[in-house]
Amino acid sequence: MPRYLKRILIAATLFLMGYMLLSTYVDHLLKKLIETQVEKFSYANYRLEIADIETSLWAFNAVIKDMRITKVKHQHLPNERYYFTLSASRVYVKQINPIDLFFNHNLQLRELLIEEPDITFDYNDTINTPIEKDSSLIKLYYELKKVVLKNAGIHVNKRSGEKFTLGVHQLSYSLKEKYLLIDSIKIKGLNSVYHGFDYDCKIEHAQLYGLDLNALLNRMEFGYSSCRIGALKMQMKAHSLLKKRPVLNSSQLTPIQSISGGKINPLRIDYLLISYQSKQDFVEVAAKQFFYASKQLSMHQIDLKLNQKHHTTSNIDKVVITGFDADRLIHEKHISISRLIIEHPIIKSSLKVHENYVKALPNTADHIGYSVDCIKELVIHNGVLQLSNKRKPHLLFDAQHIVLQVKNLDPQYLYRPNETSIPDYIMMTSGKVHINFPNNIYHLHMQATAYNSHEKRLQIDSLKIQSNYNKKTFYTHVKKQVSRIDLKVHQLGLNGFDFYRLFNNNQLTASSLDADWLSANFYKNKQVPLGANDYMLFPQQLIDNIPYPIFIKQVNIKGGQIKSEILNQGASRAGVIIIDQLKARFENIDNRDYQGNIMKASLTGRLAGSGKMRVNAIFDMFAKDYKHQVRAEIGSMPFQQLNSFMLDFASIEIMSGQLNEAIIDISGNNQKLDCNLYLGYNNLSMNLLKNQNKKHKRYRNIASALANTLIYKNNPEPGKRVRLTNTVYTYEPRKFIVGNWITASFNALLITTAPKAAAALEIVGAHQQHDSLTQRRTPKWLQRLLKKSRLK
Repeated sequence: MPRYLKRILIAATLFLMGYMLLSTYVDHLLKKLIETQVEKFSYANYRLEIADIETSLWAFNAVIKDMRITKVKHQHLPNERYYFTLSASRVYVKQINPIDLFFNHNLQLRELLIEEPDITFDYNDTINTPIEKDSSLIKLYYELKKVVLKNAGIHVNKRSGEKFTLGVHQLSYSLKEKYLLIDSIKIKGLNSVYHGFDYDCKIEHAQLYGLDLNALLNRMEFGYSSCRIGALKMQMKAHSLLKKRPVLNSSQLTPIQSISGGKINPLRIDYLLISYQSKQDFVEVAAKQFFYASKQLSMHQIDLKLNQKHHTTSNIDKVVITGFDADRLIHEKHISISRLIIEHPIIKSSLKVHENYVKALPNTADHIGYSVDCIKELVIHNGVLQLSNKRKPHLLFDAQHIVLQVKNLDPQYLYRPNETSIPDYIMMTSGKVHINFPNNIYHLHMQATAYNSHEKRLQIDSLKIQSNYNKKTFYTHVKKQVSRIDLKVHQLGLNGFDFYRLFNNNQLTASSLDADWLSANFYKNKQVPLGANDYMLFPQQLIDNIPYPIFIKQVNIKGGQIKSEILNQGASRAGVIIIDQLKARFENIDNRDYQGNIMKASLTGRLAGSGKMRVNAIFDMFAKDYKHQVRAEIGSMPFQQLNSFMLDFASIEIMSGQLNEAIIDISGNNQKLDCNLYLGYNNLSMNLLKNQNKKHKRYRNIASALANTLIYKNNPEPGKRVRLTNTVYTYEPRKFIVGNWITASFNALLITTAPKAAAALEIVGAHQQHDSLTQRRTPKWLQRLLKKSRLK
């Protein structure tokens, strides 16, 4: 072998031997330095176990195998809050300073990469003694630059019984820059006392600036300067869902204090998903661009799901909360908010009540425990509200373009029913509001609404209540004889509306209800039979049946018209009467039960487009027999204008004649009506038994011609006194009160104009003053003929 080769071989052998000896020395030195460094921490409170150390001098790196660090309990530190054990299969010590290591025997830990570490913390949260300062880890700030954890498992066990675990895919922390980078971390909490629920949390792509690891480990203080999280997803469950749960006393617990002195610094979350579940409730919130800084919180593109007593979903463009003290919320569990702004919320709620929700008793363990004491100002811009009910599929409430402003709102009011704190100010406007009623017979539409609590005025523009079916198909759905109503009001104003009394005492009060223009159309098909139990309610009953106290000083209808159409048995067309140029006033709408509770009504208009009409009525709201009085005055008009409507109430047709004046006075109750009539007219000619029914047609023409010979042509007749009529009419409970009034009035009309025909038709209670025909009896053959020909 050549000599130079031998030299090379010897040199290589010596180098390898020297390298191996140096590596062994470095391994020994490194292990000793690590043990010495650990022993210095916290007065030898830490114990270190290492299976092996491998060094790579060329790369200035080392690998520690099967390392275990334990913080042990010592007698001279009885009030320590925590102990922990850290074990790792491999710990990579990078960027070792060889000169400092060899000559000064000093280890400067620049970077640690810990693979598959398992960390267990035992934390005593039941003591209230001051925490002794532990400065053993402060030196890490000066020497260790970076710590990296891969596939780590962290377990925290509290003395109170609360536990939580963290599964870390990769975590990197720089002690010098106080910068934490998390690729992915999963957190699971059990038996939480301070929060009141168990939770699973996943955080992805988090960046935390200003995190002081020494303060966190030595003083259990957590703080940061700013934080950004790519995604945060948390699922929370009430303790009542657990089969076994320890009995915990939260009064003994001392929550972790914030290093920031009560100030949570900027926090940004690109995607946030939080859900909460108990036996009766499920709440889920998803949002993008969650940002909190300087007591202001904002969220964008929010999706909200509430499955509680009702099922509700909401999509919101943006929420901004000012004066939101997150630190106070975390530690005191309640806050006050200066301003809450909600941009374009679309809220859809199904009003299906869960079967077990009402039966279930409230469980304090199910309550998250966080509350808002007051919202000084709530603002909603361009909101949409839709309500439905699966059990009543036709029910629909749809309100568009809602704007709401509320001041000094107490969200906890409903949980304190004995208090009367409600908002100081409410301003609400909306665009189109559409309500389809559960029976799918009618719908309500409002073009715009507005309410201002300071002005105490509710205004509605273009109010419509209309049937979903036309006149032909309406009765195939209702299947009984009721009126089909079509109501329109151009503008409706409720003045003096005391919202606070409604909210606090469930009382509706107002000084006036004003309708600028009203159109009311009524259509009844009497060819449809009445139901066996169909009874019309008195106005007193209708008001009394309102399920809460109501008092409206006056209702004013400033203009409009009423149209009534009635299709009689056997008729091919409906009889029509119209009251136009309508003005009406109702006073003292009050359903409280007290003596002297009187409701008054007055109406003026033009009857059948011709005769001026004035009606005044009084209703005794206290009387159990629904006592009332009404007086109607009708001015000059051609009698023929009443023909279409007369067919429903009397078997007559006016052929000619002029009405000069009619005065009707009625006093009645739920048993009878006492009607007094003054009817001034001239040149009257009637077809007494006019009817579209073909039955007994062969008798009608002869009977009518004979009966017309008994008609008074004028009242008063030349040289005679005015005839005044009084009749007593048995109240028909299956007919509305106005229909009873009109029937009684037409009976009196027939007695006035043709008393013998009225007697033959068995109109009860006929009595007339100054009647020159009362001395003559109607022939029996004519009575029999009239009875055969009368309306059935």
